[in-house]
Amino acid sequence: MRALLRDGVALGYPRSPEVVRARVPILKYTDAASRAAVDVCIDQEGGPRGSAWVRGRLRARPELRPLLLAVKLLLRRHGLSETYTGGVGSYLLFVMAERMRDPLCASVDLGAKERFSQKE
Repeated sequence: MRALLRDGVALGYPRSPEVVRARVPILKYTDAASRAAVDVCIDQEGGPRGSAWVRGRLRARPELRPLLLAVKLLLRRHGLSETYTGGVGSYLLFVMAERMRDPLCASVDLGAKERFSQKE
């Protein structure tokens, strides 16, 4: 991770790089050319599989994309978009939106209200 950070900075790629200490170390930076925020983690086998699943679901449900972008912007403006600080990341946001848009899933009672309501 540090070598990737060092080599990228030497080549002039990232702007404001930072290694975040989370459950999985993450290299965060802003791409100098596009100004896109980038998070990189290494040796996490679930990442590519999860990304492929999300891309497939977005192809099947393109109406989710503008909703997700709007909610991501709202979360970011309120400082709630970083998972390592307790916020909602892109994957979790997608799973929540996917569940709410799926009529079969939305009609299933998981008993959450009973399990998570406060006992008196």
